[in-house]
Amino acid sequence: MKAETIYLDSLQAIKKAVSRIMDILPEHKLKIVISGIGTKSDRQRGLQWMWYEDIANSGKGDKYCDTKEGVHLISKYRFGVPIFKRDDDFFADLWYGWQTRCSFLEDRGERMLYFVDNHVSTEKFTVSQMAEYLTEMQRYCINNQIELREPQFRGLLG
Repeated sequence: MKAETIYLDSLQAIKKAVSRIMDILPEHKLKIVISGIGTKSDRQRGLQWMWYEDIANSGKGDKYCDTKEGVHLISKYRFGVPIFKRDDDFFADLWYGWQTRCSFLEDRGERMLYFVDNHVSTEKFTVSQMAEYLTEMQRYCINNQIELREPQFRGLLG
């Protein structure tokens, strides 16, 4: 069984967790862990994946945005790459080289997504870079009428 994480950030989320537990068949051995959400960085990451889910469920995303993983890939391209290009000269050089190499190829888009998937990691962001990333994602969603849940995580965007 695939691991499942439910963030208890609202009464509705608590009801969902209890309902999910009630649906478990007794024949399965499972471990349930309830823990604190952690550092600001951990909370930002939690918010990031909740918003990915909101975007995927909205039906308003791009070609790849029907799953959280697809939203993650496109978000890294759309919001992460500009931050890394600005803040990391080595990344900027790699990005420029890859873009130049791919500029004449028919499958340029697929190759760019390959680069992003394999060489862009939001795990490398500082807390302030992640705050910028989340703010840009929020701005994009507002402009495209994609509703994001209002988390109880105050102070994560700045």
